Amino acid sequence: MSGVGDLYVEARLDKAMYCHGEEIKVFLNIQNRSGKTVRRLKIAARQFAEICLFSTAQYKCTVASIETDTDGFPISPGQSLYKTYVLKPLEIGRAV
Repeated sequence: MSGVGDLYVEARLDKAMYCHGEEIKVFLNIQNRSGKTVRRLKIAARQFAEICLFSTAQYKCTVASIETDTDGFPISPGQSLYKTYVLKPLEIGRAV
């Protein structure tokens, strides 16, 4: 259900790999070339792992997320948003 035109979204990270507990900077560029208004945004970081014991299992889990409908939103048709968001992953269940 899009309006006439496109919604251009570019997300870049400051590096390719992160360690547990390290902040993740997401550089976001949104250009609303559609006929509709962008009202909110959700960014999530998911961790994927393969665990090999007796058989191989895949594990995935959301470790950090941000949802916003303020601070630059809504983005009306013809408008753009350039913003950096910082995700702070949780270290739940990590042995000390």
